[in-house]
Formats: sequence, structure tokens, C-alpha cells
Amino acid sequence: MTIEVSEKVSSENVGDAIKKAKEKETASTEQVDEAVKKTKENEQQLIYVGPPVKGVQRYSVFKGGYPKQVENHLEACPAFKQLFVPIQKLSEVQMRLNDSGTVESMFYNKVIEYFEGVK
Repeated sequence: MTIEVSEKVSSENVGDAIKKAKEKETASTEQVDEAVKKTKENEQQLIYVGPPVKGVQRYSVFKGGYPKQVENHLEACPAFKQLFVPIQKLSEVQMRLNDSGTVESMFYNKVIEYFEGVK
């Protein structure tokens, strides 16, 4: 942080200058944090672990979020959205999919039911 002070400035004005400089620094730090967050969201890779359906095959990888061709299905079937997982969680989710008593297994079956009714 850089603060310029002239010799004829009162101590009150110096305090104001420091306050303004800190506000600018905080604002720019917040802007940088927001930009980093958006970049990470756009770079996140999701892998689809559900059953093969129209527009998406099992284990397809998508960079930058959900595939555009299935957006309407994501809204209509919340379970479908849950089967797009970060690549880092693939092995964990895959193990849970193999256990019929888990939420992930329930999502898988709900997606099958949903897409059977979609033409």
C-alpha cells in the first residue's frame, strides 16, 4: 500500500488518506478473490457417473460446469445433477454407487426412471 503525504497535511488528513488507501486495497483484494473463485468454477471438471442417457455417456468429463445440451433435464430431475461430480471424488462416489443402500444409488435409479419417461 502506498500513501503519498505532503508536508502541509494535517494529521487528520493523513488518517483519511490511510483509510482511503486501505479501502482501495480491500476492494481490490475482494475483486481478485472473486475473479479467482470464478476462474476455479470455470476450470472445474465434472465427471458424469450416472447411467448413459441421451446427450451424456457415463464417465464423460465436462470442463467449466454442466453440459449445455442437458440443462433442461438438470432442472427437471435434481438427481441427474447430483451424478455430475468433481473428478477428485470419482472413486469415492463410484464405491457408493455400488452400494444399493446409498443416496448415490438412489439418484442413479431416479435418473433411469426419469429418462424412461423422456422422449
